Amino acid sequence: MTAETVEAGVQVITPSIAEQWLGKNKTNRNVRERLVAAYARDMQAGRWRLSGESIKFALDGRLIDGQHRLQAVVRSGVPVTMLVVRGLDEDVMDVLDSGASRTAGDALRLRGESDYSLLASAARLCLQYESGKLSSNNEKVTHSEILQFVESNKDLVAAVRAAGTYRHPIDVPPSVVALAVWQLNRIDAEDCARFFNRLAEKTNLSKGDPILALLNRLSEVRRNNRNLDRPGYLSLIFRAWNYWRSHKTVQSLPISTQGEDVNVPPPR
Repeated sequence: MTAETVEAGVQVITPSIAEQWLGKNKTNRNVRERLVAAYARDMQAGRWRLSGESIKFALDGRLIDGQHRLQAVVRSGVPVTMLVVRGLDEDVMDVLDSGASRTAGDALRLRGESDYSLLASAARLCLQYESGKLSSNNEKVTHSEILQFVESNKDLVAAVRAAGTYRHPIDVPPSVVALAVWQLNRIDAEDCARFFNRLAEKTNLSKGDPILALLNRLSEVRRNNRNLDRPGYLSLIFRAWNYWRSHKTVQSLPISTQGEDVNVPPPR
């Protein structure tokens, strides 16, 4: 491979062109469905941006990189502008994707956000919560979706800041605390602050107090090294909140009933 054999240029790739190019992929990798679906959503929403990442072809015309992006163009049904590089040696396959990938947190850091890693994790969780796919591992959230969500929900930044202060006193993943603060603050900011402050302080709690029931359950989870997922933690917090806001007493907050995890209730 020499500099003379390589050609690079920007091209509008239509779904029909993408289908044609995919036919030149002789050694298909297993398609990562979550990745294709996520790329297609970005394309349909107009979030896809031209970057240095290219569709790559070998000297013989074989597609060697870009399968998932082209699959997404087909699925989205919209034309997308991409950089296309032709004339590469097939040996470049050995070094593709060998660099460190930039995370959504990196992108938020470059935008000047503080606690950017937690902000990215919280935004991802909030997106899954709003789409009703909090329990799904099959839904990939793209960097563009995270950045747009943070831009459209400025109050999440304050929720993440609050979650950072509760990181040690409350035995709950910080991203879940951030999601809960974000949601509950929209219902009643003063009550939200009181609820989490009492949860963190762990004082002046009497029997039947929903906050005490929540603390006891979280302590039991930690003590027994129980594997509780994020929907499980959120379910406990929202149920305790709903009892507390309704001035109801509760002795225990179960994680599951009849072998089924308790659903995440809407906070009130």
